[in-house]
Amino acid sequence: MLSINRFYKNMEWVADEVDTEILIDKLDLPYTSVKFLPNKFNDFNVGLWAFPKIYAYGIQNEPFIHVDNDVFISEKLSSEIEGAELIVQNREQVNSYGKGVA
Repeated sequence: MLSINRFYKNMEWVADEVDTEILIDKLDLPYTSVKFLPNKFNDFNVGLWAFPKIYAYGIQNEPFIHVDNDVFISEKLSSEIEGAELIVQNREQVNSYGKGVA
């Protein structure tokens, strides 16, 4: 996250209250705004890990780039990438997460 902050200053944190308390309140990471996920996501099956991400996408009011907190970049993204209508990191493959989720 701090590698991204070197190039992009307007960063929004979207997470539950526990993660926010640790990463924002205690570690004082440099996000410019914070939005909370509804507590109902804490009760979801662990196999539905992508639902909070989809929720975070849906509450945005302007163009954005969603970046997980384990992403590191060494330079600013190209203007071609920044201006694209859709940016993806990699193609998703079917994996064990999608099996047997109720």
